[in-house]
Amino acid sequence: MIKNLICIGVLFTAIALADSAGPIISGYADAGYKAAMINKIDGESVYDTNKFLIREGGIFIGQKWGAEWQALVDLEYTGNLGNSTGIFSVSQAYISQNTNYGISWKLGEFDNIFGYYAGRRHSFEHSLVDTGILQHYFAFQHVGLQGAYDLGDIAKISAIFANDVNPTSRLNKGTRNPSYGVNLNSKWGILNASGGILFTTGSVGVSRNGYIGSLVIEADLDPLTAGIYGLYNRFDQKEVADDYGLGVQVGFNVTQKTSIHGRFEYLRVGSGSFSPPLAMDDMAFPPVAIKSAWAATLGPEYAFNENLKLKLDYTLYEVNVSQDSIDPAHIIQAAIVANF
Repeated sequence: MIKNLICIGVLFTAIALADSAGPIISGYADAGYKAAMINKIDGESVYDTNKFLIREGGIFIGQKWGAEWQALVDLEYTGNLGNSTGIFSVSQAYISQNTNYGISWKLGEFDNIFGYYAGRRHSFEHSLVDTGILQHYFAFQHVGLQGAYDLGDIAKISAIFANDVNPTSRLNKGTRNPSYGVNLNSKWGILNASGGILFTTGSVGVSRNGYIGSLVIEADLDPLTAGIYGLYNRFDQKEVADDYGLGVQVGFNVTQKTSIHGRFEYLRVGSGSFSPPLAMDDMAFPPVAIKSAWAATLGPEYAFNENLKLKLDYTLYEVNVSQDSIDPAHIIQAAIVANF
């Protein structure tokens, strides 16, 4: 309670300073409605869950010194059907430098650089209500050092040496010692590609090392956009099977303000190290690791203006577990997202 009050006080202070000289203030809010429906789990009927909620929100407080140096703090709120109070925390806090030679670095806690939603995980940065299954396989943030070299229009290469800040939906890889990895982004005309690999060092209490590979390819064929992405996780233990996933996302701009978006994802979990992501924790699924999962999402987005959007999604989600029989789940979500 005291922590939340302190965070609220910081928010009001940030808003009061927004129009004065000094820090750069921005933020967003995501509020809406969610209904999660499933028939039976292991032969037993379960209750549907639905309610209004604040899905996400955040305040970004930054300060620049000259053209090179910057500090950023990201105060973020997240909520779901299973948590009536939500979580308020500092999700980013780092110091960075961008030099005139294309070299940049940042030190502290910063967003994950792998996966389809890397660099656009906040709800005002993407078109569907949530980020699906596969992105939950990666860490939400890294804590450590990131360096990058920008080759202009050709490519940008990034490297990290950092610990992972992971969602509760999978084992906390990378917390025993810092993980290290590299990611390459490149753009050719209408195509944009990103590929990387993260070498993990095992979680506390689990001697399981390995690597996670990520590949994303996108095309902008205005009014059509399309992307295909995948992941592959290899462990160093021979008795542990590999994990892999594949996703496809498409969008079509019907008008300047209205668009339709769809996504399909499949995840095969041979390692037994992944539980349903936060979006499915609302369903009261058994707390067991899954063998595989797939989800199909479809929904429109309407932009009142560039800073205010309405989203409506329907998702069909199915998981395969070792011991329980779980019927497919139906999820309906509506959200209004505003950023400033």
